[in-house]
Amino acid sequence: MVKKIKLILKKYSLLIIKIVFSIPFVPFIIFIRLISPLKIIRFGKIRTAEYGHFLGATYVYLMLQRKKNFNYLDFFFFDNFISNKHWAKILKKNIKIFKIIELLYIANFFVPGYQRHTYNIKDINGKNEKIYGSYVTQTINKFKRNTLELELENGNRDEIKRFLIKNKIKKKSKFVVIFTRDNNYKKKVNLIGNLNMDFSYHDYMDCNIQNFIPTIKHLNKLGYTVIRMGKFVKDKIHYKSKMFIDYSTSEYKSDFLDLWLKKNCEFAICSPSGFAIPFFIFNKPIVFVNCIPLLNIFDMQKNHFFFT
Repeated sequence: MVKKIKLILKKYSLLIIKIVFSIPFVPFIIFIRLISPLKIIRFGKIRTAEYGHFLGATYVYLMLQRKKNFNYLDFFFFDNFISNKHWAKILKKNIKIFKIIELLYIANFFVPGYQRHTYNIKDINGKNEKIYGSYVTQTINKFKRNTLELELENGNRDEIKRFLIKNKIKKKSKFVVIFTRDNNYKKKVNLIGNLNMDFSYHDYMDCNIQNFIPTIKHLNKLGYTVIRMGKFVKDKIHYKSKMFIDYSTSEYKSDFLDLWLKKNCEFAICSPSGFAIPFFIFNKPIVFVNCIPLLNIFDMQKNHFFFT
């Protein structure tokens, strides 16, 4: 109880400090209101702590930004710890993201008309469009020719090489990614991000990784290397093979490889969760398992298969 009170006091004292430091920016906000007939400038925050929401909503925004009738000048800040730093790096090359924008975002609320100048990249953006869930796949379908590439730097190429050599994977080898949801990820995110949220309502989607051992064995027999993924997994899998890699508990995990493996796999087997968002972005075939209720199915695609 004492710890919780300390967290609340810390949170609100920090907010008060930010409000005080935002006041000098109010004249600039008034100026923005005056020039709004010429150009609408908006300020917003990006939901970063939860992987699927972070990647999915920002990807939709990037595609919306490419529309011919997009006539806004937007500035953003990250609102929490970053769930994938490589994705954040890609975003910074395509979106105006700066820490100081948080103060302008707060100052914006002091001046009438702030609704028109506020745009948060999250699930449902107030009265603006929805930018998550089925909207991810619908947007991808609309902008197929404008899919975002996973940019490689020299350090990334070295990382790929080390991973392949360490796991004795040949460059042309085919591999499959497998992921089963458990409640450990949300617990960790809740703790790291001080979200103070009860995510137990997601627990019905959890799967036992041990139940997938027969599937992994079968894929191995077909010649596929299987890579188990996951940021914070609950249990180690009771299976060993030269053609199976438990990347989720390995020492060579990284935010870059988290994306690269998803982009370069033959297909993926996973339970419905934000983990699957990159497969949509990179247009990879997916076999979804444990899809109950059917609302968990974002959108039906030709290369997606669903098992309840």
